[in-house]
Amino acid sequence: MKIKREQNWQIILLNIRHIILGVTICFVLLGNAQFISNLTLNTQIVIRIVPIILFLISLFEKSISVREALNWFIIIIIALIIYYFSRDGMPLYLILVVFSFRHDELIGVIKIYLISNILIFIIAFILGKIGILATTTTDTISGILKDTVGFRNPNTDGMIIFTIITTMLSIKSRIVKKNNIYKILLFWVLQLFLIYLLVKSGARGAEVGVILSYFIYWLNLVLNNKKLLGYISYIIIAVSLIFSYVSITSSVYTTGSLFYKLNGIFSGRIGLNYLFLNYYGVKVFGQSIHYSTISSSTQVYWYLDNSFIKILINYGFLFFVLFISYYICIIFLALKKKEYYLLIPLVSFFAYGVVEQALMLYYVNLTALFLGVLYQAEKTGKEKEKYFGK
Repeated sequence: MKIKREQNWQIILLNIRHIILGVTICFVLLGNAQFISNLTLNTQIVIRIVPIILFLISLFEKSISVREALNWFIIIIIALIIYYFSRDGMPLYLILVVFSFRHDELIGVIKIYLISNILIFIIAFILGKIGILATTTTDTISGILKDTVGFRNPNTDGMIIFTIITTMLSIKSRIVKKNNIYKILLFWVLQLFLIYLLVKSGARGAEVGVILSYFIYWLNLVLNNKKLLGYISYIIIAVSLIFSYVSITSSVYTTGSLFYKLNGIFSGRIGLNYLFLNYYGVKVFGQSIHYSTISSSTQVYWYLDNSFIKILINYGFLFFVLFISYYICIIFLALKKKEYYLLIPLVSFFAYGVVEQALMLYYVNLTALFLGVLYQAEKTGKEKEKYFGK
């Protein structure tokens, strides 16, 4: 009776965490909406408080060993040191959320982000249609007027659609049971509709991410040799990092070079990686950086879109190494445990980080919460069923 009561209590706390994260995702993304009444939502308070709440709730769910507690204590101390130097709490918030969801079934985590992004997209679409949200916005660099569902930046449209497509493909890849022809048809019709909206948004980074999601999805279906799937995944990871490295070299401003042309296509955003590195350099524990997303006659657009370069310059070399190592380990464990459906979001979101800061945002980057694959790898049989269900 006591064991059953404890299990029920754990289920209640787990559901509370899932609801809190889902609501947070919706609220923070809605904070990027463009209200005609100039209404602004104070999302920063929510972004800071929610990780602490989730962390405290998780402490009551399951016991933690002395060794594990010590490991997490060291990681949190490192995050606090980085916060001291960078004056940015994102590494700490991300670590607290990762800790909170470390025992969760991964398909459940994916569903939270899928449902939340679908919900906020529908809400924004409706609010845009009834005139509460503006459906056009001006590009911060080019000054060109662009269509949007209701957000300040079309890239937000693209990010949400990218997340929806990728999570849907991941879930479909995991479910092995055969669906009837009507459900399959409905799934792909919806995919085509989402692709149409994505192309319309003009979010090039999200488009690349979606292409990679489909690429990994179909490879997983047709390849019998899963080792090859692993090699391809690692190659994409390596190419993303190499691309990021080259973007901080002078070749980005060498006339006629590939990166010079790409810099022009991406409105000069790639070249900012090189300028930021030369201006700030790299520190072990990071540093405070000033950003500006407004381009005008009196203000210059000054922003790092590349997640890896931001982590390296803003949060320091140590956190950069830990972050990359974490992703490599998660991909390795996903392959080892034959959880191939995880590769779809893991690889595509990692590549997406080349053109967006999203990898450090816990309310966007679901793949950061895939630490559960480590705990899953340590449990088999009844133990696995206890933690992750049948």
